[in-house]
Amino acid sequence: MKKRILEKLNEPDKVDVSDKQQLITDTASHISKIRFEPSHYTVLENAGYATLHVIRVDGNLRNTVYVDYMTEDGTATHGADYEPAEGTLIFYPMETHKQIQVKIIDDEIFEEG
Repeated sequence: MKKRILEKLNEPDKVDVSDKQQLITDTASHISKIRFEPSHYTVLENAGYATLHVIRVDGNLRNTVYVDYMTEDGTATHGADYEPAEGTLIFYPMETHKQIQVKIIDDEIFEEG
């Protein structure tokens, strides 16, 4: 029994290169890309909310895709400039657009943008 397994492990795999190329192409076609549109936002403090647009491109749109998100400080600080937000976006089959709303804090402090 051991000899048969070892012989099988030592045999070279016989794979047609064209089959590998097709497999790579098929695998890549199932990958969805999720991004903000536009990729950069500037919001006035008195806006109340910032509405961020999230889009799904490429991949198999027949799949349901879950995207976890969480705000992170950049030029704005949570608690002073905005209220933290987190959650999960669910892109159901054929859905390509979602929105995230972030509450903006309007204070009396002048900030250059």
